[in-house]
Amino acid sequence: MSAPGPAGRPELPHLSPTQAMVRGTVSALVVVAPAAVFNQMLIDSESIEPTSPVAFLFWALILLGGAAGGWATIRLSPDASLSWAAGSAALAYAIVQAVGVILRLVDG
Repeated sequence: MSAPGPAGRPELPHLSPTQAMVRGTVSALVVVAPAAVFNQMLIDSESIEPTSPVAFLFWALILLGGAAGGWATIRLSPDASLSWAAGSAALAYAIVQAVGVILRLVDG
């Protein structure tokens, strides 16, 4: 456990921008992956329409997951610029899309 900081909360480790981006990507994937998978399952099973408000809710969750990953990147590395934060969100999005493409190719 880290020593308490000025506000009484534990100090976060200062990471390099690359390390922070990796952790930010993982943080984004925690939110983005389940939302994307659940959305796709509901649309494929025709439980919801692709244009329904529920699909929009999942889309918003995916965007918020990317924002959470970018926030984690900036929070973990004071040296990281906004491009590192955007990179972590984009990398999480690309990973989810790549997995989706592979699953579609396997299913036929």
